[in-house]
Amino acid sequence: MRSGRIEVGARRPTEAHGGEARNIRVLESVSAPASTTKFIDQVVRFAPSNISFLYFGWRAALFSRFDVFHVHWPEFLLRADNQLIAAAKQILFRLFISRLRRRGTPVVRTLHNLHPHTPGTRLEERLLAELDKVTTVTVLLNESTSIEHWRKTLTILHGHYVDVFAEHPRSTPTRGRLVYAGRIEPYKGVIDLLDAFSEVDQEQLSVRIVGEPSSGLGEQITSRIRILKNASAALEFVSDSQMVAEITAAELVVLPYREMHNSGVLLVALSLGKPVLVPRSESNQLLANEVGADWVLQYDGMISAEIIRRGVEDARRTAGRVPDLSRRDWATIASRYADVFMDAISSSHEFEQTLAR
Repeated sequence: MRSGRIEVGARRPTEAHGGEARNIRVLESVSAPASTTKFIDQVVRFAPSNISFLYFGWRAALFSRFDVFHVHWPEFLLRADNQLIAAAKQILFRLFISRLRRRGTPVVRTLHNLHPHTPGTRLEERLLAELDKVTTVTVLLNESTSIEHWRKTLTILHGHYVDVFAEHPRSTPTRGRLVYAGRIEPYKGVIDLLDAFSEVDQEQLSVRIVGEPSSGLGEQITSRIRILKNASAALEFVSDSQMVAEITAAELVVLPYREMHNSGVLLVALSLGKPVLVPRSESNQLLANEVGADWVLQYDGMISAEIIRRGVEDARRTAGRVPDLSRRDWATIASRYADVFMDAISSSHEFEQTLAR
């Protein structure tokens, strides 16, 4: 496999004679669009008409015809609460990798996280390494990502959600309101946020926690909220319209992650015109450079009462403005993904021809 970052879109090697792009079918590793907006929904929505999509199921993976496999969060293809189901998935995964190899099907991976946030077993790691070996190209979501030098990579920035959420009603902002939104995992620092909030002037500020917690976190959050004067929570999976209403009701979105690289919620907040308080990181600094430091408010160390107070004051400087997210329109992103898919097919064909010589 050739190494290094590559440029996509300079050529169309899979175009048929006469200039018409060939029809291709992409198997996505995720489920079909449902009631909430997901990353892949936008890639599908804005894709060129010559590209069609198939959504993951083991029957589709093992028996359907497709030209490219596009994978996100591959560890979830292997995980299950039930050990028997997990064992069955491992067998099916091996069969699927064998099919990809046998057919020479190119694999495009979008790297949402550098590593799974919940570590897997050694067997899972070995199986995911087998997928890495058949991966044609890895798409990085920001320019700060660095992975193994032998992988072929390119960068396509994560898109905004300005247009997607435009149809949902917005709330009137509540002065002093902070909100955390999104799935609640241990590394996302929600407990740290509530502990820091306990030391601020709760007559002037309020905090709202919105999202479905992983096992055990719900009780910890609830117990802290009970003793806080101006805190509340909706500890459940929320719809797009609820998410828009909750975020736009706040003055400041707070994402106190202990580890932060890519964050869809951060882009959601900016798309809704809300500044976001986040830990300092290389990826967050690049985003701050892009949209303005008033929108991506960074702090060092653990979140604290002083960081919260200063964040609220800084957030008020953005009143009446919106961040510039023009580099992140989905039409451009979907077009670039189309180029990636077609170039991956071409690279796979070229490799097969080399072996045949």
